[in-house]
Amino acid sequence: MKSSLVSDSRFRTPRPRPAASGLATSGLATSGLRLWVPVLVLTLLGSTTVGAQQNDRRSSGRHNRGTYQPPTVGGVPTGRAASVPQPPVLAPVQAEVIPVPQGEEIYLDQEVYSEPGVTYYEEGPYLEGPVVDGYDPSCDAMPGGLPGCGLEGGSWSEPVCGFENCGGCGMCSNQGCIPLPRLCADQWFGSAEWLLWYRRGQSYPVLAATARSGNTPGTILFGGERVGESDESGLRLTIGHWLDDARCRSLLVRLWAVDDEEVNFGVTGADGLTVVRPFLDVSTSPATAGEYVAVRPGTQDFLNIGFQSELSGGDASLRQLWGRGLGGRIDFLYGYQYLRLDENLTINSRTAGPANSTQWLTDEFDVENEFHGAQLGLAIHYDERCWSFDALAKLGFGSMQRRGNLTGTTITRVGADEDIENQGLLVRATNDGATGDGTFAVAPEVAVGLGWQLNRHVNVTFGYSFLMVTDALQTWRTIDDDLAVNLDDPPVDPARPSRTFSYNDYWVQGMQFGLNYNY
Repeated sequence: MKSSLVSDSRFRTPRPRPAASGLATSGLATSGLRLWVPVLVLTLLGSTTVGAQQNDRRSSGRHNRGTYQPPTVGGVPTGRAASVPQPPVLAPVQAEVIPVPQGEEIYLDQEVYSEPGVTYYEEGPYLEGPVVDGYDPSCDAMPGGLPGCGLEGGSWSEPVCGFENCGGCGMCSNQGCIPLPRLCADQWFGSAEWLLWYRRGQSYPVLAATARSGNTPGTILFGGERVGESDESGLRLTIGHWLDDARCRSLLVRLWAVDDEEVNFGVTGADGLTVVRPFLDVSTSPATAGEYVAVRPGTQDFLNIGFQSELSGGDASLRQLWGRGLGGRIDFLYGYQYLRLDENLTINSRTAGPANSTQWLTDEFDVENEFHGAQLGLAIHYDERCWSFDALAKLGFGSMQRRGNLTGTTITRVGADEDIENQGLLVRATNDGATGDGTFAVAPEVAVGLGWQLNRHVNVTFGYSFLMVTDALQTWRTIDDDLAVNLDDPPVDPARPSRTFSYNDYWVQGMQFGLNYNY
């Protein structure tokens, strides 16, 4: 209704009035002006109302976006007409530096308690130092930078971007992958372990026995069973260095050696035994069992048999983090491996002969094995409070160089005359001399160990190791299996003892006890 009234007032034509003459013109003009002022005002109001109705019709299909409220500061609008008081400018205040409190060791038989700067454990309290921004500043665990006692997750509990995104190293952030902070000023670590290892025994034929008595065989004194299976002590040293602050890559060098294994047998004429060295005489047809008498009772005769084995090795590897989490880490390793095995078997005898003669007889079997190759493997480390677990599995593959040197000597002395012959009983012209060859070999190694964190930097460790190398040459494999000897000089067929060597796997295994140091 209002709209139509405004519309009528807007378009209505004023009624004409008759014209007046003379002085009446001024009054008419004044009264006409008074009439047109309200008409003009009504016209303007009408046009404003019509425009508002048209805008309402145009916006009827839009969503209602709410009512705009101008921003305020302290309840005062921030429009151009608003006057907003500005806060006073204050001089910067330097924050007070509060030192981190240092704790003391307190022994509790309860659950884990933490205070600023101190961490207590139910196994036995241990001062760890403050944890700043989620990082443990101490490096008190096994190699790998994993947390120490009671800090499962520890400084490595922060999320990592993953191996495919950050190479397994770094934290995830809104800016991508960033390196983890350096946790220690010194990046070196190492260990020293005492080894108690057992070598694989050797199966020697019967090399010494008492003489037969009629049809009764003699007693075996050396050989006929496995020899050299006793445990021997050794030492393994490990030194490593982290190549990056995030402790994702490290260089590790290990050197180890085992005490020489020695087996010694000796008998003299004072023992009251007749000692013989059995062999098979193939210079007769058919072959007959022979016995070289080495010791007779009541004489100055003697027979000595000595065996010695030397074993050492080492490796150098680069280790790259493969993955970590839940208190553990797995590293992939690759590098170089070395192993050396040397053995020696010597048989010496002095025997008095007829006509005031004396004979010294020597047979010596000397072998060397040297392995050089590459290695690939995995190393695992896991922490659980003060305990840690380590495992290693790797495979070396490369060249095995083998050398065998057999020598025999017979010295016969009659009075002042002496005769030297370059052959003994089991080493003669048919098999003496040096020979060597090379072959492809593999050297697997498996090790597991447990560690107990003694203090911030030292772990006490205990474990088991197994190490093997294929196609090795040992002294017992250089001896003619039948102890066959052709005593003819020069020898004729059959050419025995033969110079045919055999090869097989060689291994050592045993326990290790040590101390592991980490800065």
